[in-house]
Amino acid sequence: MRTTSFAKVAALCGLLALSGCASKITQPDKYSGFLNNYSDLKETTSATGKPVLRWVDPSFDQSKYDSIVWNPITYYPVPKPST
Repeated sequence: MRTTSFAKVAALCGLLALSGCASKITQPDKYSGFLNNYSDLKETTSATGKPVLRWVDPSFDQSKYDSIVWNPITYYPVPKPST
């Protein structure tokens, strides 16, 4: 009897934990207002399989690019220990 109650509670806790991690697309009433117009964003999936909203310039031509330049962040002035 006690084992079945424990199993039910454990299953319920597991379901609650998984539902809290579920990813959802942001609803229009929840947009931050950073962009003036969100209508051009399209729903797609990320590399991890989660749903995301993104925009790609219609004139983008991937064949024009063959590499990515990655520059490390440089902080100025260089941090120095103080005495």
